[in-house]
Amino acid sequence: MTDPLLAQYAVLSERGMHFGRLFWQSIAFHFVMLLGAAAVFRDLQGSALGDALILAGLATLLMAFVAWRVWVTEKKYEALLTAIEDTLKSQGATAIQSSPPSDRRGARFAVSVSVGILGAVLIAFGFSALMVQAG
Repeated sequence: MTDPLLAQYAVLSERGMHFGRLFWQSIAFHFVMLLGAAAVFRDLQGSALGDALILAGLATLLMAFVAWRVWVTEKKYEALLTAIEDTLKSQGATAIQSSPPSDRRGARFAVSVSVGILGAVLIAFGFSALMVQAG
């Protein structure tokens, strides 16, 4: 019979890696879709361009929120893995190596904030295009 903590560690580690990959894959997919939409709708002008930019900005803000939530979930798995490592050490397992904690304000944080800022900028450009059209 295997140690339940080791089995749980393996499962949680795999799930944590899933969310780590999902973070980058979802952002990459979003940007590919934005680039595709920009290519398809490259000839838009006036209010149609403003509306498209606002919609793209809203979708990008939503992507920033989704990326942030995936990152938070990944951090929760990291905390669970650290707790299991600490428990194994307290049980006398001397060969356990502690995983280094990830930075609170590391790359995933910066990317989430940057995607959110991009969404806000797209919305601002969309409203700007609508104002130019109206004025």
